[in-house]
Amino acid sequence: MKKLLLIPLFLITTSQTSNTNPHDINDRPSVEGALKNLHELNRWISYDYHHKILEEEPASNYFSLVKIIITQLDSVENEKKTN
Repeated sequence: MKKLLLIPLFLITTSQTSNTNPHDINDRPSVEGALKNLHELNRWISYDYHHKILEEEPASNYFSLVKIIITQLDSVENEKKTN
């Protein structure tokens, strides 16, 4: 639960520090849009980690979770294309 409360704060802090371009965010309700946003989130995590804003352990946890979700969404998208 503690991590869930930190995510909005993390996103606000990260978006301010990593020079987010509004074109990098996708608000379409689609797997493709979600994947684009996850890749952007991954970039923010990387930026914050490399600039010592985020420590190694939480960064590793976030990277792992983002990777799992990307893999899940890729599977859903691929399954959709084969059906």
